Amino acid sequence: MSWQSLIIIGSGAFIGAILRVKSIEYINAHLSYAIPLGVIFVNIFGSLLAGGVLAYFTHFNPYYLKSFLMTGLLGAFTTYSAFAIESIFLLNNIKLFSIYVLSSAIGSILFAFIGYKSILFLIIRNQ
Repeated sequence: MSWQSLIIIGSGAFIGAILRVKSIEYINAHLSYAIPLGVIFVNIFGSLLAGGVLAYFTHFNPYYLKSFLMTGLLGAFTTYSAFAIESIFLLNNIKLFSIYVLSSAIGSILFAFIGYKSILFLIIRNQ
């Protein structure tokens, strides 16, 4: 991958990460609830945007704009956008779709839990 591509993706990621933090901060400040509504909003709205951008790039393919928006901006704004788009590509095979969705969701939660408990164990053990 060229340096130009990396700079374009990185620029989009910089903007996407800031938008993510500010969006979550704003929503959580105005809609206090027991579950993280800001994160839910960012993931759902980012997936909506990713679907629209994907539809656009089905007909037009400006490589750098696609890299900036899809990989950079939306990739940093929400990790769910990539998950949602990959899921769309698997919809024609319900078995692969199910395996992908279930293993992604359950596997991510399971391994986040394992990582959390492992580091917590090491911290407590070394105190």
